Amino acid sequence: MHFQHVIAVGLAAVGVLAFPKPQDPKSINSPATHTAAVHEDTAMDNPILLSSDDDVAYKVDENPDKPLRVRKEWRTLTNAEKKEYIRAVKCMHTKPGIMRDFVPSSLTLYEDFAAVHKLQTPYIHWEAQFLPWHRYYVWVFETRLKKDCGFKGDQPYWDYARDSGKLNDSPIFDPEFGFGGDGLPIKDPYYSRIPPGMPPGPGGGCQTNGPFKDWTIHIATRNDTGPREDRCLTRSINEVVSRDWCNQKTVDYVQSQTNFRAFTLAMQGDLHYERFGLHLCGHYIVAGPKSGSDVYIGSVDPLFYLHHTNLDRIWWEWQQKDPKKRLKEVSGPLRPGPERYPGADYSQFPDEEITLKWKIDMGPLAKKEEVGKLMDINSPTLGYRYEY
Repeated sequence: MHFQHVIAVGLAAVGVLAFPKPQDPKSINSPATHTAAVHEDTAMDNPILLSSDDDVAYKVDENPDKPLRVRKEWRTLTNAEKKEYIRAVKCMHTKPGIMRDFVPSSLTLYEDFAAVHKLQTPYIHWEAQFLPWHRYYVWVFETRLKKDCGFKGDQPYWDYARDSGKLNDSPIFDPEFGFGGDGLPIKDPYYSRIPPGMPPGPGGGCQTNGPFKDWTIHIATRNDTGPREDRCLTRSINEVVSRDWCNQKTVDYVQSQTNFRAFTLAMQGDLHYERFGLHLCGHYIVAGPKSGSDVYIGSVDPLFYLHHTNLDRIWWEWQQKDPKKRLKEVSGPLRPGPERYPGADYSQFPDEEITLKWKIDMGPLAKKEEVGKLMDINSPTLGYRYEY
């Protein structure tokens, strides 16, 4: 079965969050650059998402002899290292995309990562593959930075708990050696779901400084595959969310969980309950409309990758508290709860628990990988460590 047919038939069944049938790539005056077929090799394969044959997906080779990559907190990098990371990210947004058969509005390799995330959003949030899926996603992004843009460093993370209560002073927002500051004020700041008791940030419009202030984002918002929606990168820095939510107390609560199921639920959070989790807070402290606040294409904001690398670091620290058990521990349903996507039809998606054999799918960006190979970040498959 051809992948585009899978998207049209399988994902279009997801009720109110259904993906529309992919548009003809010619509709944005550009030829398709990639074709993929569904790979049906084992019962544990993801049957309706971005399944791709190994001879179609981008090859990322394991090399156990290479030294481990070293992921550092942003403020510990030298200015030269910061500039090199920013250069590589900007480079990715100049490379032609390969996802336009599936998401015609994704024009660059950088936007292809948002396209992959967009197509899988209802299957990778508030369920059991959230952590391993995003671990692999960030690793593939890091690897493509190196292979496609000659990046000489390793993926950094942002420990925003260190900035709690003084967010605007964080070096992450430096206009030269960071990601730029707040966006312009907008008339309607309630552009996204603000957690109960939390006000919106003062910005929300286009960034006015920094290395990405002149960027043009093309990929369609929400679950649309097209047409293209050219716009700026927006930002909304939220001091209240930082002070009251993205703090060490929240980190400690997540780290206190005693099993994977409880840990991943605490990490992801839930707006219906008192505990909002780290995942949501890391988006709400900077999220602007049609960029970071959009759960489908939030990764158009470069800070997405530093945020999710931080979540991965926290997961790794939790794993290291009992490595014999936790390096092999996954549990929980692959489908999100019915309250997440009311009316959704998951009839073509497994109604089962995650296992170490479940395959994480990146479509044409990288080969599929079993969860079991993604549990240990020091393994030959991933090969990195964290520095503090």
